Amino acid sequence: MFSLILQSEIEVIWELYNKIKKVHIILLFPNFEILDENIDCLSKYGNLKEEGKPKIFSTPETPTYALKLINENKDIIKS
Repeated sequence: MFSLILQSEIEVIWELYNKIKKVHIILLFPNFEILDENIDCLSKYGNLKEEGKPKIFSTPETPTYALKLINENKDIIKS
């Protein structure tokens, strides 16, 4: 028996002092149920169906905070 760790990465894009800023966030999920909840949450901030890394148009704190509200045990890695 083995365990799976579900992983995804998003790119967060925002403007600060008239400059475009970008950060990649790696998301780790313990199961498919929480993954589905996160997809619903993140779809408010950008198109998750595009190929490659989905782009979220928001400051990094907004989706990170929203995701932590769903499950505090989630690992979020800003890279």
